Amino acid sequence: MIKKLKQTIILALIVFPIVLFGQVNYLETDSLTTINVKLVEGSDIENSQVCKVKIKDKVTEYSPYEVREYGFKNGRVYVSKEIQISDTSKRVFLERILNDKTILYLYKDQSSKLFFIEKDSNVLIKISKENMDGKSYRDQLAKVSNDCQNTSQLVQLVSYTNSSFVKFFKLYDDCKLRPFPHFKFGPTLSYESFELIQPNESRIKQINYFDFDNDRSLSAGMFIDVPIIASDFSIHSEILISKHGFSYNNNVDGNDLDFVTNLSSLKIPLLLRYTCPINKLRPFLNIGVSNLYHYRNETMIYETTMIDNTIIINDVMDTSPTNDYYLEYTLGGGLEYQLNYKNSLFFELRYSKSYVKELLGTKSINIMTGFNF
Repeated sequence: MIKKLKQTIILALIVFPIVLFGQVNYLETDSLTTINVKLVEGSDIENSQVCKVKIKDKVTEYSPYEVREYGFKNGRVYVSKEIQISDTSKRVFLERILNDKTILYLYKDQSSKLFFIEKDSNVLIKISKENMDGKSYRDQLAKVSNDCQNTSQLVQLVSYTNSSFVKFFKLYDDCKLRPFPHFKFGPTLSYESFELIQPNESRIKQINYFDFDNDRSLSAGMFIDVPIIASDFSIHSEILISKHGFSYNNNVDGNDLDFVTNLSSLKIPLLLRYTCPINKLRPFLNIGVSNLYHYRNETMIYETTMIDNTIIINDVMDTSPTNDYYLEYTLGGGLEYQLNYKNSLFFELRYSKSYVKELLGTKSINIMTGFNF
């Protein structure tokens, strides 16, 4: 009873200032808890070996045998535990990176990075990138999480990183059926409506005589989608190839004025994507920029006149009214349909626009689809 009361008092001493001010530096031994202690934070490897405390101008180091737990005000917590590495048992500080139904720890030294989990039995289970039996960490994850069918297939998508492990065990603890953030790539196809935009201050006055319409064509390419620290945000990029042609005629002061252009383009968008974390049909939004390269840019403006029954054709351009490169801002949204735990289809409506002060700008609307492997 007295021991239980003592533990309650110690816990209260830790929790009360944390609730009031957020986590503060603290250090806990078997008999004493010290709050607002001046801890010296080192590298991950250093923190796993010793706890450094600064008293006045002197730094004192405490081993995992002397300190049971310590934590920094930035939220990082280290717990003293006995672990087995290469047939050797030793006591170290493990960083606690998840404190839920399953407690997840991280250990780093000069030669290894290891995860440990602690479930109801309070027994540490080591999850190495590859164990002595040649089984990968995914095999080990499948074994420790086999009581939840909702996460059974997700182990194939987990990477050996802190954020990926934390995300997986959060889903496992709640046994939720949710998509798991992972690297995606695949083909994409787009139906594009492309338009040239009149500049405000044109260096070539003849282009002001034309009203530009849009040109529609198919474009195709590949995409990659990389999750940001195992979250519902990702970096989405593509390489798309398209072709567009325009031809316009106008009569100005009795002379025929013609505008002809053929563009072959490479578009590389770089987008921030947010995907709603629900099953099957997942809405998403994209925002970012697109790099538009015209690797074929053939543009002519010529004037046709008739003098003494002779047709004379003159090129009236001193410089091309279209750039070889444009930077566009891009907005889009759509739906991703989960086929299984890994593969999906997506459909998107996207708008892109560029602006060049003295040259023709660009504007496009894309109806897109793609499949990720």
